[in-house]
Amino acid sequence: MITQRKLRRGLSRHGYHILQGRAIRGQASIDHLVIGPGGVWIVDNESWAPDTDIAAYGGRLFFGEKFGSHVAKPLVAAAGAFAELLGKETGIPLTIHPLLAVHCGRLPRGGVVNGEGITLLKPSLAAKLIRRSDRVVLTEEQIELLARTAARELARRAAR
Repeated sequence: MITQRKLRRGLSRHGYHILQGRAIRGQASIDHLVIGPGGVWIVDNESWAPDTDIAAYGGRLFFGEKFGSHVAKPLVAAAGAFAELLGKETGIPLTIHPLLAVHCGRLPRGGVVNGEGITLLKPSLAAKLIRRSDRVVLTEEQIELLARTAARELARRAAR
């Protein structure tokens, strides 16, 4: 709920469409799909114990002393699979960037960690990071087409 509110407040007036609580069949359920001028993002939410240190070393994620691959791989795979599906359905080549909003656990100073193809960040930073993408890679028409197609495909997949 916190991430949803932050995304809506920070992105809606900037031309971004936000789809909430969707499922990619055979891949994962996603909390938020964000489509806008700067591209497409999957934003999921997770929480760990408050004393869990979250970090990346040599490109690998760690949650405390445990590897983070089990967290990153499904979200990265879902982003890749859905990008392929959207690209095939719309004819628009794209990459979907996976973000993980961390609600509990200790992120390093700055509140952002990158590793294993995913960005972990404080929920309050998600909209800012997405807006910071200063390149315009999608037109208004492409955004609308992608949003309609995503809503149709994700809803259809959730109903199967």
